[in-house]
Amino acid sequence: MQKRSFRNNLHKLWAIVLCIGLITACGNTGSANTGASIKGQKETTIEKAEFLKKEDKVEPSAKKQTENKDKTEEKNAEVKLPKMPKDQYHEVSFLAVGDVMVHKEQLKRAYVPATDSFDFVESFVYAQPFIESATYAFANLETTLAGRSQNTTSVTGSMYKGYSGYPNFNAPESLGDALKWAGFDFIGTANNHSLDKGLNGVINTLAYLRQIGLPYTGTFDTAEERNTLKVVEVGGLKIGVIAYTYATNGIYLKPEDMYRVNTLDNYQAERIAELYETVKRAKQQPIDLLFVMMHYGNEYWEKPEKHYQAGITQELIRLGVDMVIGSHPHTLQPLIYTEQDAVLLKKSEQAQLPVNLTANPQVNSQTSAHKAEATENAETANKAEKTEGKPEALAQTEINAQQPVTAETTTGQLPWDIAGIYSLGNFISSQRVISEYKTDTDTGAMIKWVYQWKNQDKPTLVKIGIIPTIVVWQDDRATVLPINDISIAAAKADPTMAITPYVESRIANAQKTVLKRLTTFLPDSLIQSMQTEGDGFTYLYLHEEIKAK
Repeated sequence: MQKRSFRNNLHKLWAIVLCIGLITACGNTGSANTGASIKGQKETTIEKAEFLKKEDKVEPSAKKQTENKDKTEEKNAEVKLPKMPKDQYHEVSFLAVGDVMVHKEQLKRAYVPATDSFDFVESFVYAQPFIESATYAFANLETTLAGRSQNTTSVTGSMYKGYSGYPNFNAPESLGDALKWAGFDFIGTANNHSLDKGLNGVINTLAYLRQIGLPYTGTFDTAEERNTLKVVEVGGLKIGVIAYTYATNGIYLKPEDMYRVNTLDNYQAERIAELYETVKRAKQQPIDLLFVMMHYGNEYWEKPEKHYQAGITQELIRLGVDMVIGSHPHTLQPLIYTEQDAVLLKKSEQAQLPVNLTANPQVNSQTSAHKAEATENAETANKAEKTEGKPEALAQTEINAQQPVTAETTTGQLPWDIAGIYSLGNFISSQRVISEYKTDTDTGAMIKWVYQWKNQDKPTLVKIGIIPTIVVWQDDRATVLPINDISIAAAKADPTMAITPYVESRIANAQKTVLKRLTTFLPDSLIQSMQTEGDGFTYLYLHEEIKAK
């Protein structure tokens, strides 16, 4: 009421002032009477105004205070508005290696007589820091963990203390413990040796992996498990993983048990179609990325086989697979470059058929398998025949000396599309140089691929890193040695490691050939961007980094 009374009185005051203005405007003489009259009116007006002020008890600054109050209320309202959240930037890295195999010579070196047990930890001591540097790491377990057998002999002589190497692999369960210790987070179990120890081999292998907490896919306990996409959560992402093998070396379970392994059964059309349908169903799931571990191709070929291996790979990419992780050839094959399919397939023509092999992968899979079983000791290994016709070295082998990537070097070319690797070769095995195939089977690689994204955007593959590896043989161990300055310096400083001239030659060979072989299908401008970062990996830069400026 007080405010309303004040407004009414104020309106009256302005009306009086207006009337005074009109009277003044209408006067055409300055007579004393008129002036006195006006003066009297002014005095009366002032008196009324004074009275109104006293009556309403309104201070002279009331209007200003009201305006300030309104502004304060507006300011408070602005403060109460929800603030826009800051952009959140994320990064996750994945790592993969090739075939993890255990031949008889590795069994001998891992045996601990005092406890009648096996210890494989020393096989991975140099690789472990690099595996651990990734957020999540994958390995292909190309053996079974079927359990110790009482049988100590076999026709091939591959048995040792109840376990066996080629041709029917069965490694001690402690291999699984060593893989977990090394930093591996996921195991692919679909390969041509999955059924080496029959149904019990599958059951016991999976039981032990579950016991030590290592997720897996490729072989299964139930049909329901096989039909359910394996999904793991990594750094806030949901990753779907599928694993398939081209075959199981002619070993079959009963028809009602064949659901236990994902196999293409030597590239049968209906099984290939089944693989594609599995991928299509996976893409309909609420996942962020889909990885497929493929055990395929021809053993000892340095290029992918055109019709089955490269053809299947391209279809997987077309269906939306984000990363294909290839294994089986026991030697390195190129990174998968998806920019120009026709160029890739042309380059993968079978121009270099190895000795005694045909163009039919179904025949090749059974031909001359594992001819590189290790010799008894490192001294014999020094006499291994040198490989002829090796790939040429990189034009610049001193990758470490290259200048950092700049806008002038690569930014204008970004992005590049790489969707995996055809074969990571052997990570650890007893295989060496195979002269008849003109390839290296003691050489492999670790690849590390890095995704970045902002807020809820789809992750972007920004770079892929590579570290070559070789297997170094000692009298008491077989050890994976990453080929970079860090590991080589550590190995040379280790008094228990004998870096012989032969080992030096294998290191030099890996330094010369691995990056060349893996980047065979890539454009020169992408290759020239490579540089080695602080984690020891030499990276290919595929996309501008998605990070806060």
